[in-house]
Amino acid sequence: MRIEHTGASGPSIMIGIPSRSQMVYLGFASSLMMLGLEIVKKGWTYTLRTSNNSCFVDCARNQLVAAFMHSECTHLLMIDDDMKFEPEKVIEMIEHDKDFICAVGNLKSENPRYACQPYTESNGIPLTENGLIWAKGVGGAFTIHKRVVFEKLMNRFTALKCKTHDEKHNKYGYGLYHTSQPPDGYRTEDQNFCDLWAEVGGKIWVYPDMNFGHFGTKEYKGNYHEYLMNLPQPVTV
Repeated sequence: MRIEHTGASGPSIMIGIPSRSQMVYLGFASSLMMLGLEIVKKGWTYTLRTSNNSCFVDCARNQLVAAFMHSECTHLLMIDDDMKFEPEKVIEMIEHDKDFICAVGNLKSENPRYACQPYTESNGIPLTENGLIWAKGVGGAFTIHKRVVFEKLMNRFTALKCKTHDEKHNKYGYGLYHTSQPPDGYRTEDQNFCDLWAEVGGKIWVYPDMNFGHFGTKEYKGNYHEYLMNLPQPVTV
């Protein structure tokens, strides 16, 4: 599926949804509609794309990257379709002007768990800059990338070039998201993508204060900033 809104100059955002079933939760749909309004209010433009019913999330993400690189968009915002989020904070994330910035939602668990590996001081406190956390690895459920991220990766990892199918015809893309089974254990497509980005000297920035609802058998709510503040040794960001 492809939906476009065009308007004034400024960032042009592709909202990419790696969807398997093309069915979404009401909370996600509501957040997505409000995000469109926030983008239009800024005078920016956006395009909405979904993957082609791939049951493999790494393939779905690679499809969206290929579609993005064959577009004129400046930013790829990739959102899993089971996430409820705060649209106005997406605008703040983009205005931080980082090549790779993300927000980390809570996993579907009664006990708070987050797919984020921050760099830390010797006392365990995460390294921060302007309210953002510097991380070496994050989950891929809510990420924003500038075009330069994929350009650097594609120039460096040419062996990952592959044919990636979109809704109309085959286009070439790159297998930047891929799972692996090294001797020390399974690595997800998100972990391997972060490893590639680190190899080209890239940094990952986490916007911590986003309220999420993660839909499974119920809605699991979470906020990474609040989680950090409630740790035995509170973290200031």
